[in-house]
Amino acid sequence: MSNTTTTSLIHVFTRLLFIAMGIALLCLPAGCPPRPDKISRGGIGPTEALQSKDITDISLIMLEEAGLRHAWPAVRLPLGEDRTIKRIFYHNGRLYTLTDHNQLFALDGNNGNILWSQQLPAPLAICSAVQYYQDNLLFIISDTFLQVRETNGEILEERKLDYSISTNAARTGNLLFFGSNNRRFYGLSLEKGITLWQNLCSAKPVGVVTVNGNMVYFVTEDHMLYVSLNNKRQLIWRHQAFGDLPGVVVDQDQCFLPSDDTMLYCFDAATGKQHWKYPAGGGLRELPVLTKSAVYQHVDQKSLLCLERQSNSENGQLRWELNRGRCLLAENGTISYCLTMDDVLTLKDNLTGGTPLSFYVPHVDLYASNNENALIFLASENGTILALKPK
Repeated sequence: MSNTTTTSLIHVFTRLLFIAMGIALLCLPAGCPPRPDKISRGGIGPTEALQSKDITDISLIMLEEAGLRHAWPAVRLPLGEDRTIKRIFYHNGRLYTLTDHNQLFALDGNNGNILWSQQLPAPLAICSAVQYYQDNLLFIISDTFLQVRETNGEILEERKLDYSISTNAARTGNLLFFGSNNRRFYGLSLEKGITLWQNLCSAKPVGVVTVNGNMVYFVTEDHMLYVSLNNKRQLIWRHQAFGDLPGVVVDQDQCFLPSDDTMLYCFDAATGKQHWKYPAGGGLRELPVLTKSAVYQHVDQKSLLCLERQSNSENGQLRWELNRGRCLLAENGTISYCLTMDDVLTLKDNLTGGTPLSFYVPHVDLYASNNENALIFLASENGTILALKPK
């Protein structure tokens, strides 16, 4: 074969090769495999739900796979122009939402009907965490104590306090408890309007104040938990931790103390005897959520832990850990519904620790941790409320 013929064949072959490559490139988008489904058994996968524009765009197929359905049609609260909701919480069968202007809405958890709304005083002031007393909601807004009736939203008590308040408020009978920036913790007689007792602490009281029986629990900036009789200044027990404390949760005979020193402590609520402490591997800056047999604790920027409430081990007993887990939404039998920091609704099996199912929920800004029943509540800041329940 001559050199001329060989050269011609090479040119032809090269042109055919370039043509084939061009056709392949043009066809590539159509031939790409489809995006993985947003449902993932045993893990979290990519999701086309990211393209959705509202929390109500949650996939019905995903809900079907998870054994969930809408508890009631999504509700859009009448917030008014440029208003948003900043907090939701569930108590006594009602879902409460608090706006950025301190307007409080109460919805019936079973059907989504708006039961009442109440504009709290000082719309632009910071509102404390809620505390409960009988069938009432307790708040501190600026230097004012508020007591709101749960059934109709009536403000039963609005009392300006002559203190620079540094905690939320707790109540039992006619006694009101709170901490102040002057490093004092107060027991105030609401009936007489006078200070019944006070305690000068080594540092400012902070976080959540809790009343249980005849005792009041509070924490201070120097990482100390104090437990006192509530009718007089008498220390019952205390505990020195080594990190910031958000407060305690007391239920039955157990007192749970999370700490930024990475430990979750479980004490006898009356005596302070330590039952166990669990090393969480990260800072604990939020209060745990308790159910009948479990403790759910968020580890800052890391995970959600589920631990046994009762443990024979001094180090506690872990059921499971959800990587990037944010919170418990609700329990249904042996299944826990959880939300991650990536807005993935995750089902956890409390018997095996496995993850039967997980899927993305679009535009979740707020959630309620419900330890009363199996209802799940999610919300967007624009006022849209989504309620789910098991089939």
